[in-house]
Amino acid sequence: MEELLKRIVNLGIGAAKGMEDNLHTAFKATEKGINDLIARGSTESGDASTRVKKFVNDLLVSVKDYEAKAHEMSESLTNALKEFQSSGKATTEELQRRIEEITNRIREKIPG
Repeated sequence: MEELLKRIVNLGIGAAKGMEDNLHTAFKATEKGINDLIARGSTESGDASTRVKKFVNDLLVSVKDYEAKAHEMSESLTNALKEFQSSGKATTEELQRRIEEITNRIREKIPG
């Protein structure tokens, strides 16, 4: 019984190691296949591939333009909000000062 249990454990360990080796080999083969396809695609100069590459390049340029515009708009909004906050604070302080002034005038007119 003990011998059978040892054999089962060793079988499991061997199967796990074999799967690990097989997965490692499969990953390496997949990586090589992908790299081969990338290399083949980069050297392809046919009409269709040229159009696809141009389209992708134009798309990347457009994305960068939109990104720059979005950044510019974000900066403008941030600056406008900062300006609004600072002017709003000054306005609030001025209103508070005027309210206190009016309150003091009213208190002066109230007898007692």
